[in-house]
Amino acid sequence: MFFYVLTSFLQRLAWAPTRVFLSSFLGFNVHGHDHLGRAARHVGGVIFAANHLWEIDPILLTAGIPFWGRLLPMHYVAMAKEHYQHLPGWRAVAGGRIFKAWGAYPALLGVKNFDLSLREHLHLLKQGKSLCIFPEGGMCRAGATYEPKPGVAYLAWKTGACIVPVRLVNSGPFTSRDFFARRLRAGVVYGEPFSFADVAEKQEEYSVAELKLIAARIMARVSALPSPYAL
Repeated sequence: MFFYVLTSFLQRLAWAPTRVFLSSFLGFNVHGHDHLGRAARHVGGVIFAANHLWEIDPILLTAGIPFWGRLLPMHYVAMAKEHYQHLPGWRAVAGGRIFKAWGAYPALLGVKNFDLSLREHLHLLKQGKSLCIFPEGGMCRAGATYEPKPGVAYLAWKTGACIVPVRLVNSGPFTSRDFFARRLRAGVVYGEPFSFADVAEKQEEYSVAELKLIAARIMARVSALPSPYAL
């Protein structure tokens, strides 16, 4: 409860300055507010499944959420601290209490047990909270794609959370020169919420292979969202 209250306070405190900053330097554009309204009316947790282009993606995704309403604060599926050691700028804060204060909880990799690996995230969704996950498990740049991990499907299956597909556009990487010259245009598109049943055949149990297939269907909905600059 302490970290939930702290996360809510920090995210709402930073919301307005972040929106002004992103709009000023990235031409930040948001589409799909009506879909967020539908997600907010869902009884239960909400999973935001998004593509991943750069480290600032969680900031953009959260900045697009309305200040008032139950979708804030946003929580995130992160990696454990040791998996950020290749990123010099993140070593001091990644995976620790600062990350947790902002709402990021690590998934335990390699344990081959979804309930253990995603324990914190399952709890948050069962409590009706919002959770952001990047199903491809890493940053996909220059049009590259990764095979989606099964975790997003497992979370939706076990919690009954609705799923909001999210497309992040032009969030990076970019140079500081372009950033301060205000040449950039980044955006976020929130798609229509859907349920696990919309992308999965009804059955009692699902294998890892079947969950991967369902995760791919979820990401297909993300990929199908239009660029905010083509609307």
